[in-house]
Amino acid sequence: SAKTVELPVEAYIRKDIVVVPGSVNFGSVDLGKGAEQKVVINYAGRPDWKITQVKSSNPNLAPQLLEKSRGDGLVSYELAVSLKASTPEGQLRDQLSLVTDDANNPQIPVLVEARVEPDIVVADLQFGSVMAGQVKTMNIIIRGRKPITIEKIERTKADDSFKVKSPKATATVHSLPLTFTPPDEPGPFEEEFFVTVTGRPDPVTFKAKGRIVSSAAKP
Repeated sequence: SAKTVELPVEAYIRKDIVVVPGSVNFGSVDLGKGAEQKVVINYAGRPDWKITQVKSSNPNLAPQLLEKSRGDGLVSYELAVSLKASTPEGQLRDQLSLVTDDANNPQIPVLVEARVEPDIVVADLQFGSVMAGQVKTMNIIIRGRKPITIEKIERTKADDSFKVKSPKATATVHSLPLTFTPPDEPGPFEEEFFVTVTGRPDPVTFKAKGRIVSSAAKP
């Protein structure tokens, strides 16, 4: 006898509702930039079918729904999703729910993904213990997601204890020697530096940390 295979309701849902593309994928987004992506929801069936609201539990997402067309048994909506500029660094994976007036299929889930990364990364420099007057050099590693040009590197203090040369080359990774001549001021130090990158309104910051040991200190 012929076997009856029961199809899950999901199969019917997929037939009358198509989300193009299937999810909202922002890919890599620069930290502090924000982005927008659009998907289209096509429905074939009841001519008066409606999406009544978009539910989002993620404060970093701002969805907007627009009815595009209706007629010949086809209904089309556009869902524009904005990823806010204030979205923190890291992986975002969430779901929006499109609430419909169809009792059999009241909600359509839409997956949203994004990877928020800083466009430029500079690690802090750990000098450790340094002796007053004894020169120590460490490399500042500056990584960009795309090739960058460094205009200048500044710090708030005006003395000459730190020296660095800015390269004029354009590269994805810059390795710049920072030379430190510790003053005779024993104790911990923490200096902040500001890296100005061509075409980037805000400088990138990093810190140099360590402890100065007096040269007069005998074991």
